[in-house]
Amino acid sequence: MTPRIGLERPAIGTFVNLGSPLVTEVCAMAGFDWLLVDLEHGAGDENVARAQIQAADAHAAVVVRVPEGAAQIGRMLDAGASGVIVPQVASAEEAERAARAVRYAGTRGISPFSRGNRFGQAGPDFRAQADAALACIVQIERASALEAVDEIAALPDVDGLLMGPADLSADLGCELDLAGEQLQDAARRIGAAAERHGKTAALHMARADQAPAFRELGFTMLSCTFESFVLAAASAAAASELRRLQRG
Repeated sequence: MTPRIGLERPAIGTFVNLGSPLVTEVCAMAGFDWLLVDLEHGAGDENVARAQIQAADAHAAVVVRVPEGAAQIGRMLDAGASGVIVPQVASAEEAERAARAVRYAGTRGISPFSRGNRFGQAGPDFRAQADAALACIVQIERASALEAVDEIAALPDVDGLLMGPADLSADLGCELDLAGEQLQDAARRIGAAAERHGKTAALHMARADQAPAFRELGFTMLSCTFESFVLAAASAAAASELRRLQRG
């Protein structure tokens, strides 16, 4: 079982949203520490997510963004995910419910013969091992969650806070600009709360060159781009260059 992601050292990742196990494997082999398989906005479903987890397993940790609550959390952990990211958390109470769904000591249903428990070969203490290893990361993307960020970070079974700048900026009524005053203030509050309570602060950035500034604010789990963006940009550049050369 993979240790809680981002707690031991800075970790870099990317989002995979095309729902392709092969593309997921390519990204996992590229050198990222972790990948986010997206069931909130991505093209795949849970069956595809299982295949993506398997495709990445030898190369990178996989966290799954789970919009459908406790049952989906359990299924993705049973499939072998290293953790979950829970979107649209609005309060400490919602964060606590999500965190308890990740832990056997909470409300997670017991499935000793699942892939996540090595098909029954994980040993008699598999529940304690899983509870210690698997990550519960909640998204701070609502103004109410930002107001409660210290209370959320203090929850013992919440391992990380992922700032969601797009929805957060919309909820705060400000422009989606990570360098803007309101989102910078939000980032400082999230980073400080995570540091205060020994948790991971995570962020998905538009550009890799933003990493040093957010590392200074305490964000140690950073991701950048989507595989769809990379594929679209590289394909457009190749087509443009080929057209230019073909024309002479």
